[in-house]
Amino acid sequence: MPRSDVPLSQSPYSAPYMSLGSEIVDNFYLERSQSETAKSPFWLVGSQGLLLMRSRSLSNSCRGLFTTSSNRTFGAWGNGLFEVLNQGSTRVQVGELRSFSGPVRFAENGYQMILVDGQCGYIFDLTSSAFSQILDQYFPGLDDPTKGPTHVACVDTYFLVNSSGTNRYYWSAPYYQPYAFDATHPSAKNLWWGLQYGQKIGDTDQIIGMISNVNLLWVFGQNSMEIHQDTGNSAGQLFERISTAPIGFGCAAPDSICKYGNEVFWLGRDRVGTVGVFSCGTDFQPRRISTRGIETRIQRYERIDDCWSYSYAIDGHAYVVWNFPSGTSVDEGPVVGATWCFDLTTQTWTRRTRWDTVSGTSSRWPAQWATYNWSKLLMGDGTTDCLYQLTPDKYENDHPDGGGTDKINRVVTSPIGYNAGRNMRYHSVQLNMQQGTGLRNGPGSDPLVMMAASDDSGFTYGYERFASIGQTGLYKSRTRWTRCGMGRNRVWRFRITEPVRVVVVSMTIEAVAVDR
Repeated sequence: MPRSDVPLSQSPYSAPYMSLGSEIVDNFYLERSQSETAKSPFWLVGSQGLLLMRSRSLSNSCRGLFTTSSNRTFGAWGNGLFEVLNQGSTRVQVGELRSFSGPVRFAENGYQMILVDGQCGYIFDLTSSAFSQILDQYFPGLDDPTKGPTHVACVDTYFLVNSSGTNRYYWSAPYYQPYAFDATHPSAKNLWWGLQYGQKIGDTDQIIGMISNVNLLWVFGQNSMEIHQDTGNSAGQLFERISTAPIGFGCAAPDSICKYGNEVFWLGRDRVGTVGVFSCGTDFQPRRISTRGIETRIQRYERIDDCWSYSYAIDGHAYVVWNFPSGTSVDEGPVVGATWCFDLTTQTWTRRTRWDTVSGTSSRWPAQWATYNWSKLLMGDGTTDCLYQLTPDKYENDHPDGGGTDKINRVVTSPIGYNAGRNMRYHSVQLNMQQGTGLRNGPGSDPLVMMAASDDSGFTYGYERFASIGQTGLYKSRTRWTRCGMGRNRVWRFRITEPVRVVVVSMTIEAVAVDR
């Protein structure tokens, strides 16, 4: 009987419509072969699990995480600023904020750390550990809370903050030490000065976000963005626009701006309705990195302006993560919220989900914000104040209250078996994967894969059938199903919830065409 090897999801979520073959990959990442003699040029590996470092005590989600150059880690939960200690297992409150919700942004100059919460600004002295609200009369938002800063950056030891609802940003004194901004009054020294501000003037849209990258200030509006630099003219206009670097794509969500390495990433838009995910490096040329499949899903969300993003690296891969609290996906059943991950190493998109074992429903990934310290990748939680470590040696997610674990629902679907529209009889299908990964005892000792088939291009699936991955040491096992029926436009779905290492290479099909 004819046998064919079918690769699985080399470019997931690339097509805008299910009928075109938009393969699904949930809670996997793509690994490309570095050898010409490998069994396959690429394979799928189960994503890492969340290890609980500190269990929850309050229902306050993480508002931000930050690690300084001196390796001190801080986080914001509720209205508190906390320092994380003992490699993530404990924390102590070091300051009190005037707000209770919304992202908190951090920056440092080596001596002080500044943070803003959309209403106020705060300074934490890294030497004395003193915390205080910024009450300088020239600090934006002090006299009008609607103009409070939402973003902060540090360039050449200057702190820079935006003024909400305007096209202005302000900068502090260098090293955040009192400075005579007005040369005619050398004895009048300030930390901020009302005349020391820059403007986004290349277009008429207001500033909704900022980030520092390669020692430049990247200023975002809704329809365009600009890049500003330190001119060195401390007696005049210190920061001004680089006139040769205008970018005609703005930002659709203020908190979707993040960076990794020398690249800036954001959820972008323009005046004619384009919505997509963009990146831009030191060449100042924006690149559209979202696929048509990703863009189609994003544009159907009820809201996208509440999206936020962050980046991290683990196991030789770097990721940028976009969370959409108001995004509901219909892939593999309704998913409340959406978490999309872009792998910078392989340039592929996958989705992360949290699976409720009791109800069998999915929601967005619980991880929220990320930072690295003590050789650990630490992550906050989207609904509680617990703290996780993302680790490659864990294959399930700890529950935030410390009372058990949540299984990770790993899903991959095949390309559509079109076969020129012919009706096919499927004798068998085999999932080629790393075998014999079962645990010695308990859950996962005899791990199973659930397979279901669709004959309508993946819109609906039949009942699930089970096959073993192989108990520990049974490396010659085969994950195989026989007598798989007949159909056209066949799509195969494989689902794994076992707490074991999962490596999927490809699938092998034995099938013949029939005349009816």
